[in-house]
Amino acid sequence: MKDLKEKTIRGGYARGGALAAGFLLRLGSMMVLARLLEPRDFGLLGMVTAFTGVLSLFRDLGSLRLQFSVLL
Repeated sequence: MKDLKEKTIRGGYARGGALAAGFLLRLGSMMVLARLLEPRDFGLLGMVTAFTGVLSLFRDLGSLRLQFSVLL
């Protein structure tokens, strides 16, 4: 049982590290694009990013529904 607890904690740290790395990568790329693009183009990029973020929420919602139905 102790081995399972250690694996779970290690997996949690790996997932947290991956999320943090992804966030920092996106933040860095946005900072670079903010310097390179015109304000109008960067605004368009922001709108597209928000729209695709909402679409990914719906995608994740569908996968959660599928996982829940498999558990039942």
